Amino acid sequence: MLGNVNAGALRNWVLNLHNELSESGIYTAHIAINTRLGEGRPRGHPLGRPRARRAPVVNLTRL
Repeated sequence: MLGNVNAGALRNWVLNLHNELSESGIYTAHIAINTRLGEGRPRGHPLGRPRARRAPVVNLTRL
C-alpha cells in the first residue's frame, strides 16, 4: 500500500512542478508504470492459483 501513497505523492509533485515551470517553457510529466520488478511474489500473495468456481448444481428432480 505504501507504494501507492508514494506514487500519488510523486504524481502530485510533478503536476505542481509543471504548473510552476510551464510559463517558462519547461514542461514535466509523470507516467505511472505499475509493475513489480524482480523475482518472487510480494508478501501475503497466495502461493497457488485461485480455485475455479463451479456453477451451482440444480436438482431438477425435486421441482
